[in-house]
Amino acid sequence: MKTNQSNSKTVLVTGGTGAIGRAIARLIAEKDGYKVVILVRNESKASATVEELKDATGNPDIGFIIADLARKKEILKAADAWQGPL
Repeated sequence: MKTNQSNSKTVLVTGGTGAIGRAIARLIAEKDGYKVVILVRNESKASATVEELKDATGNPDIGFIIADLARKKEILKAADAWQGPL
């Protein structure tokens, strides 16, 4: 089982509830030392996907951000709320 590491790398995956985004998020989450954040539009799909990824990989450091990348205002809001490393 993976543990939260202070020296971990954070990866932001867009479209994380879709087939390709989910597969990419899973591959990254399986690696030691990685925190995964999926950026998606649908909160219920995001919650389900995060739980699925946590169960499948054993990595507790998976979360999500809700934003529509087609809307500049939502991108700016997500960027302002970001608390991870840059």
